[in-house]
Amino acid sequence: MADQQTASTSSATTANAAAAATTDKIRYRRMLQTIKGYKGDGTSMITLLIPAKKELHQVNSTLTEEYGTAANIKSRVNRLSVLSAITTARVM
Repeated sequence: MADQQTASTSSATTANAAAAATTDKIRYRRMLQTIKGYKGDGTSMITLLIPAKKELHQVNSTLTEEYGTAANIKSRVNRLSVLSAITTARVM
């Protein structure tokens, strides 16, 4: 009897996990469709996706590294656009 309860509990947990994964996929696809609709002028717009468990100081550190890397872009217009976008993302 205990084996049947364990098996049914296990299958219910698996079903819940599968349903949650499907819901996450649907939510992710909708978010991507929304993002695809946005337009920016060249490289003045960036997309920053932050995982739920990621610390904000880690994100800020990553943006600081990207800012340093973007400073090496040779094209003045592109460099300034990227630096401006990263600065705006860091302020938000």
